[in-house]
Amino acid sequence: MAMALPARPLLDVTLDDKYVAQSGRVYLTGTQALVRLAFMQRRRDLAAGLNTAGFVSGYRGSPLGGLDQAMWQARRHMKDHHIHFTPGVNEELAAAAVWGTQQVNMYDGAKYDGVFGMWYGKGPGVDRCGDVFKHANAAGTSPNGGVLVLAGAIVATHRRRVYDAVGLKALGATRADVMRAFLAEFALLGAAAAIVAALVGTLAAWGLITEYMRVEFVPLPGTIFGTVLGAAVVVMLLGLGGTWRALGQKAAPLLRNA
Repeated sequence: MAMALPARPLLDVTLDDKYVAQSGRVYLTGTQALVRLAFMQRRRDLAAGLNTAGFVSGYRGSPLGGLDQAMWQARRHMKDHHIHFTPGVNEELAAAAVWGTQQVNMYDGAKYDGVFGMWYGKGPGVDRCGDVFKHANAAGTSPNGGVLVLAGAIVATHRRRVYDAVGLKALGATRADVMRAFLAEFALLGAAAAIVAALVGTLAAWGLITEYMRVEFVPLPGTIFGTVLGAAVVVMLLGLGGTWRALGQKAAPLLRNA
């Protein structure tokens, strides 16, 4: 005998939940999570009795370039949370603008108790912003403000990887943090290359066997999976060898001569 199950009410879900929901589960991308992070900081400050605002700037050509699109798409929520986004012509101008937000309470007539800032750029941009970062670090942030620095890079040469590694270490990342990030990158690159090779090889084998040999084609998923896994492991090990040397470099001499 069939038994009827009680009907479960449908959840009231909207696409804006990723930004406005304050409890429960939300679904969002990594870039959207950065946008939500700014909203959460504003709400946290309000709960603490602080009337703060946010300012975000960076270089649109960086690997985090999709951040500007996500913020423009959320412009209504940005306005509601008193967060202003202005992309920079380059990393240096963007960093200088974010640095300036930490000086808003040095003058009379400030509308907010403080401004929290977010800067994003690529690896070489961190090198060029060294002077701005140095002076901003010496000056410090406002008591009710703060700055989040986001740096991402896609590098190919060992020299560029060395600069990225020491740049991340100079920004506060530990050797383990940098190693985990690089290993994840190597695993993805190795797996992606192996998947493409497996697809091309499988199609070529199918065409050769069915069209020329006139026999039945039998795919070997176990072999394909093993090839993809093996390629990811090999690329990780090879990348680890080059990255270990990069992590051993001292930051000061390289940044001074960059």
